[in-house]
Amino acid sequence: MTTGNILLVTISALVGKMLSPTASMTTLPIATQMLGLLLTTVPASLVMAKTGRKLGFSLGNIIGTLGALIGFIALSQSQFYLFCVATFMIGVGIGFATLYRFAAIEASDKPARAISMIMASGVIAAVLGPNLAVWVNHHFPTVNYANSFLALTCVYLIALSLLQMVKFNEVSAKQLSST
Repeated sequence: MTTGNILLVTISALVGKMLSPTASMTTLPIATQMLGLLLTTVPASLVMAKTGRKLGFSLGNIIGTLGALIGFIALSQSQFYLFCVATFMIGVGIGFATLYRFAAIEASDKPARAISMIMASGVIAAVLGPNLAVWVNHHFPTVNYANSFLALTCVYLIALSLLQMVKFNEVSAKQLSST
């Protein structure tokens, strides 16, 4: 999910400049992504408290995947406002994903190692996101980065598949009632 965040930061202003109806709206796609993230982080934790982490993380990943697909459609059709909907949905997915780090630390018998892996994954995402956009658009060129969102969809589907293999420490009913 962080790869999507970095990819969007890399290309959203470029897409906004190409598609926005006015120069003042150029950064609206990145703003809608951040708004989706902001509005989701706390509700995501509440959803996971009720449904469990695996289902909650899967839901967030599915929303992000749908956002990436909508981003591809929006860019293929040069639809600025639909692209903003897509970035909002990706932001929602990222809002769920911000909680991965806590689940990883809680699930690990070596919290220091889990923190190191989390930090390393952020560095990998910081390199992968922009390079994914550049590589995909170099090898499968489109005018406005649409294919980057197909690649991002694949990354999200791989993450969703891997997520299904993870065993999470779920919160018990007794823990829920004490909060």
